[in-house]
Order: sequence, then structure tokens, then C-alpha cells
Amino acid sequence: MTYIQQRAWGDLIAIYLFLGGLGGAVMTLGALSDLYLRRHNDSPDDGPAIFAALFGMGALALGTLFLLLDLLQPTKAFFALLNPKSWIFWGVLFISLYLAASAMYVLPYLARWPRLKVLAPLAGALAPWQKVSGSLAAVLGLLVAIYTGFLLSSAPGIPFWNTPALPILFVLSAFSTGAALLMVYAALSGGRSSFRAAILHRAERLDMGLILAELVVIAAYFNFARFGVEAAKASASYLLHSTGFTFGFMLFGLMTPLTLEVISVGLSGREVGSKQSSSHRPTFWLVVLTSLLVLAGGALLRYYILKAGFYSYPWPS
Repeated sequence: MTYIQQRAWGDLIAIYLFLGGLGGAVMTLGALSDLYLRRHNDSPDDGPAIFAALFGMGALALGTLFLLLDLLQPTKAFFALLNPKSWIFWGVLFISLYLAASAMYVLPYLARWPRLKVLAPLAGALAPWQKVSGSLAAVLGLLVAIYTGFLLSSAPGIPFWNTPALPILFVLSAFSTGAALLMVYAALSGGRSSFRAAILHRAERLDMGLILAELVVIAAYFNFARFGVEAAKASASYLLHSTGFTFGFMLFGLMTPLTLEVISVGLSGREVGSKQSSSHRPTFWLVVLTSLLVLAGGALLRYYILKAGFYSYPWPS
């Protein structure tokens, strides 16, 4: 046997990768919607931007906690966090800057809440820079989402991870989960306001395109493994014979949401044509179910990609 399954990257790292990608992507999508979509809407509100910023910051803070729990050994943590050659170093740097930019961006919105008027002086100082901080937070969110893929692809001795397809797949998955989160937020928080309805409309169609792109990348990914070394073939075989990956991720995390989104878009079009009352919108639960399936699929993808990491001989000691 010329390969062995890796054990160093466990469940805590899978959670970290999922929350990092989701948190980065939802901030990017939320900030872009707030900065550019609301200017073309008659009834914009601060809710989507506040949700995206607070959820994104919370997800990344929690994900970083899981990373630190995985790096409990002081020496291991020291070299990982202070070594510029380590992707974890760059990830922590991106996340730190992201948190700062997101806080600067959302504070002027939070200061409008009656209970948070104490923030008004600080918010007033940050308000002139809100578009800049929002744009910076969007860029940093993208970098965080990209980083989660490069973190694995740089791991030595695992051919199935050492491919450009992995960062692309993780970025597509991150933005798919980010779009799904905005969809379920818009649906559950009164998505019939024109601004939130517009976000829901665009996020749903964006997610359809992202899922289709994921399917293309996955096909290329497995084709790469098919002609790769034995360890890469073992990784692909492990995933294809895993019920959690084939049914949990591929069927219920990708194909089912894509089908439901096609149905939802079709029903939404009929509602617009018939001017049906928003209180009887039949696509509401379709949107919620679709979003939850996409989010679960994103978590399963990272879990099984980690499980499918097989070292090629001679493997690292």
C-alpha cells in the first residue's frame, strides 16, 4: 500500500473551514447588496447589512476559536500563527482585518437603534468612511473564503488536496452557502419588502449558478483524481463509496437544492404574473428548505474532503 489516511486535520478544522468560508462570503454578498443594490431600490433598509456583518463576524470569531482549540499544543500554535509561510498565519491576518473593517462598517447602522445611541459619537466619526470600510470588508471576506481552500491545497503529501480545483470548489461552496443564508434571512424576516425581495431574488439565482459551477468543478476534480497517483485515486474512491458524500452532499446538498430553486423561481414568476398576495406565497418554505440544504451541504463537503485526505508514500512523519 502506497497511501495512508491523514489524521491531523480533524472535525474542528472542518468546522473552522465551513464557518470561515460562510462568514467571509455572507459579508461580501451583504456588503455588495447594501452598497450597490439599495441605491436602485425605493425602500432600502439597514437590516440585511447588519445581519451580514454581525453573522459574518460571529461566524469567523467562532471558527477561529475552533482553530485555536485544534492548535492546543503551544509550539504548534506558535509556529502556525507566527510563520508567514503558513496559510494559517495569513488566514488569521485576513480574519483580523476583516473583523475590524466589518465593525467599522456596521457601527453607523447599529447606532441608529435607540438602545445603542451611546455609539453615536463613534458612529459619527466612522460614517464618512462607511462605503470604504464596507468595500474593504467585502474584499477581505472574499480573501477569507479563498484562503480556506488554499489552506488545504498547500498541505504536503496529499495529492487529492494539491490541486487548483480545491480552492475553486471551496470558494464556490462558500458563496453558495452565503447566498443561501441571505435567502433564508430575507424569507424569514419579511422578505416582501422590495429591498429584501430583491436580495432574495438575486441570491436565489446566484446560488443556482454557483451550484452548477460546483458540479462542473467536482467533475473535473474527480477526473483529475482518476489519472492521478494511487493516493488521489484512493481519496476519490473513498468519497464515491461514502453514503454521506454521495447522498448527503451530492444529492441533498447540491442536486436537491438546485431542483428546488428551479421550482421556486418558476413559482415566483407565476406569482408576479398573477399578482398573487404576498401572504400566500407558495415558495416561502421552498426557499427556507433549499437554504438549509445548501448550508448542510457546505458543511458536509468540508467534512468529507478532510476525511478523504490520503498521504502519498513517503508520507510526512
